[in-house]
Amino acid sequence: IQEDMADAGHLSRPKGALEKGGEPLGETAPLNGDRAASTAQNQSSRPESVRITRAIRQQIIDRQDLSTAAKNIKVITDDKGAVTLRGPVKSSNEREAIEEIARDNAQGGQVSNQLVIKGEDVSGGRSHG
Repeated sequence: IQEDMADAGHLSRPKGALEKGGEPLGETAPLNGDRAASTAQNQSSRPESVRITRAIRQQIIDRQDLSTAAKNIKVITDDKGAVTLRGPVKSSNEREAIEEIARDNAQGGQVSNQLVIKGEDVSGGRSHG
């Protein structure tokens, strides 16, 4: 997660991916060009939205029972305080635990849980088998 922020300066970001103060939103901004779901453009620079994202991220990091994959998911908070969760996790327990953390922090408990359990098809393409 810290690595995400350290590497953020080396990656090309779409226009608007920086807060007005010039600080990168590296911990929440997917940089793979996927516009089908919430992206950096959806991440609000409002102080309350940034606070929500950071609070969720910190609570996830602090959980010793969550996998490295779970700790590296994308957390995106829009300007209304709604949260989108994206990325792979190891189990349904992790998926549910992260959603609960997000609901506890999101304004009005608005969470779009797009987390995928590892082993399921995370590419959107054909499944193996």
